[in-house]
Amino acid sequence: ANDSIFDNLNLDDFSMSATINLNGYSSLGCDGSESNFVSVIRNDGEFNLMIKEGKIHAEFFEGDNFTSISSTISLDLYENYNILISKQNDNFEILLNDEVIDFTTAQGSASLSDTFYIGKSPYYCQSFNGYIYDVKVKSESIEIGDWRFNQSIEGSNLEILIDHSGNRYHGTISGATWLENIEGCTDPLAGNYNEEAIIEDGSCE
Repeated sequence: ANDSIFDNLNLDDFSMSATINLNGYSSLGCDGSESNFVSVIRNDGEFNLMIKEGKIHAEFFEGDNFTSISSTISLDLYENYNILISKQNDNFEILLNDEVIDFTTAQGSASLSDTFYIGKSPYYCQSFNGYIYDVKVKSESIEIGDWRFNQSIEGSNLEILIDHSGNRYHGTISGATWLENIEGCTDPLAGNYNEEAIIEDGSCE
């Protein structure tokens, strides 16, 4: 997406959210080494939303320093989750499927220029393994971007990620695979597990 959309972003009144289905807790770094980070929203140098060791992990940068928050619970694989991270000045909140959950905070330092990516970092790679259904960014309660991965495999804009906020901050899709939405039981331990299903329909027995 166009980086200029974040030029005047107020990170003291900010939220970012994503609906995901995670298929793995690890990823590969750009050097080919295994990483325990999985990218969801990456704007290194400004804000990040990731999965770290199976837990929700967000970072907010101020100069060369950043504050990170990490959930105390882990996400299950092959489950749909809606994650929302909000920041009001120095007050943070994590909502998982509309419920507030506990988290820990930490401080760190890094120096990177910002580039907005979904599902991958241009600096560290750490690509997302699973399904990303939508991503939203708001500042001062105003919707900045609303990107939805909801085209069919016969869609007419398979290389363009459409911004539905009305701001026309469309992005370029690279390295993703479009799949048909097949509903069924996604629990590998269930008797009626459907290995082709990517959307849980509540039929597991």
